[in-house]
Amino acid sequence: GRRRVLCLHGWRTNTAVLKLQTAGLRKALAGECEFTFLEGPRTAPAASDATVAAIFEPPFFEWWREVVRDGSGIFYDFENGLRESVALLASHLARHGPFDVLLGFSQGGTLCALLHALKTRAAAFAAAEGEGADGAPDGVPPPSAFVRGLPALLARAPMWRAVACLCAVYPEGQALPAFAARAGTLDVPSLHLTGKEDEHAPSGARLAGCFDARRRRCLQHASGHTVPQTAAFTAEFARAFRKLLAECDE
Repeated sequence: GRRRVLCLHGWRTNTAVLKLQTAGLRKALAGECEFTFLEGPRTAPAASDATVAAIFEPPFFEWWREVVRDGSGIFYDFENGLRESVALLASHLARHGPFDVLLGFSQGGTLCALLHALKTRAAAFAAAEGEGADGAPDGVPPPSAFVRGLPALLARAPMWRAVACLCAVYPEGQALPAFAARAGTLDVPSLHLTGKEDEHAPSGARLAGCFDARRRRCLQHASGHTVPQTAAFTAEFARAFRKLLAECDE
């Protein structure tokens, strides 16, 4: 049968936006994959940017609130949405899974990585107060009570077999110290798409570094924070995605 791909949109967008962003890939893999989409649990107060607002109809959604501080990068207010999002995904996976691939764009891609960490490295997130996270470097604080409660939400969710992070970013901030504990520890076939002109590309590369290098595939395009729909790039993207699917069986 066809492979099943669960798709998670970016910050303050919606399924319609992600369907456009994945149009080329979905057409190329129409006979091989079934793509389904899920929207975040929080209605956003506005679209992510003026372009999205001009082209797409609201409502728009987010997986958690983002906070920008002093132009020094994106910091995350995880306690404003992440628990709801993990619970929503756990319920959806239990009802409609299993899925072969979790695919996410931007904030959705970060969520895919977080879900895999929560599902497979639960001990690191559940470290007791007063103890460092499992394998954490010196100076990394233990997980908060909020973070320690997250893995249990996913306990009954069926496991996926691969992760695709499109223009995703590393989850900066002290809220998830266990995520940064060790590089290369997320042991799953993964595909990481970044844009050469994307200001978030270095953060995306750092996120990719959290995945096992032996099973990690990275693909860069010449544009910004987007998924190009040119024939040439779509063909390259589809080839990389087929290789990801093949690795699901290894």
